[in-house]
Amino acid sequence: QGAAELLYGMASIFASMQAEGEAMAYLRLALMLREDMTIARYMLAMLQEQAKDYDNALKNYEAIPKKDVLYRKAQLREAYVHAARKDK
Repeated sequence: QGAAELLYGMASIFASMQAEGEAMAYLRLALMLREDMTIARYMLAMLQEQAKDYDNALKNYEAIPKKDVLYRKAQLREAYVHAARKDK
């Protein structure tokens, strides 16, 4: 369990340095260890959205459960992704 949090922390550092590819790799590893780590899933979806990987971003936003505190934010981001896809 602590390893997933460490990987999430590393991903946050890489994301703050605009190293999105490295950040996404660490987030995927964190999610392999803890699929229920919604903060990692949300961050991964946001990075995928920024990279215009809309399909995967939507999958990750949609995977956030209704009871989670990030659910409403994820729904809002989903709406932005759908709008961005229509602009293509």
